[in-house]
Formats: sequence, structure tokens, C-alpha cells
Amino acid sequence: MPADPNARQLHLWTGLILLGVFLAGAATGVGVAFFLGAPPRLARTPHAAMLPPPLAELGLSPEQADKARAIFERYRPEIEAAVQETLPRVRAIQERAEGQVRALLTPEQAARFDAARARRPPLGGMGPGMVGPGMGPPGAPPPGPPPR
Repeated sequence: MPADPNARQLHLWTGLILLGVFLAGAATGVGVAFFLGAPPRLARTPHAAMLPPPLAELGLSPEQADKARAIFERYRPEIEAAVQETLPRVRAIQERAEGQVRALLTPEQAARFDAARARRPPLGGMGPGMVGPGMGPPGAPPPGPPPR
């Protein structure tokens, strides 16, 4: 570990920027999948379409899948609350880190940086009710083709 406080601070900011980029990429991936209505890739059976991939690939019976979906629906409010509670902090950290990085750039680089930021979807831009196996508000149909 570097003894220089400036080097430590640089490592911290680098880590925070990487975290912000990772979270922005993850949010973008989820947003694109939601926008395209892509069904889970690993779903083996129609009734597994709304289950997370680790469960979708188990070949659950329709009864098991229904019970698993009910469990995830029961936890949806807690998940949504945690996401809504955490995202503002992540956004604030990301804004601070990006502001400091922008200050290092030449005017041309800063313009390209700003253009790239403008194209990027907002972090966690899914909104309330968009977390969980079905990626939609409670009672909404799942994305993609309906289960059979």
C-alpha cells in the first residue's frame, strides 16, 4: 500500500470511478434487456421465464416455479426499498468522481467526456417498481412472450 496520502486518494478515486462505471454498465444492461423485452436466456421451460437464471435452469415444475415467484414477489418491496435508498448515494459518489476526473481533462477531452455522459442512461434509471424477477410493477405481465 502506498504511504503517500495523494497516492492513496488516487487509488480510492480510481476504485470509485470503476465502481461507478460498473454500476452504470449493469444498469444499462438491465435497461436494454427490459426495453427489448428479452426473456431470461437460461429459462428452460415456459413457466420458468420469470425466475432468476440460477432457478430458471433447474427445470422446476410449474408448482415449484409458482411458489418461487411468490417468494420473490414477497421480497420485492424490500429489494426496491434497498435500491431506492442506495442509488442516491451511488449517484452522488459517481458525480463527485466524474467531476474530479473532468477537471483533469483538456477542453477537447472534456467535451468528449460530456458527450459520452449525455449518451449514458441514468444510473438506476429503471424507476420504482422495476426490480425483481419480472422487472415490472407488481401485477404487470413479464417481459417477453407470456408463459404457457
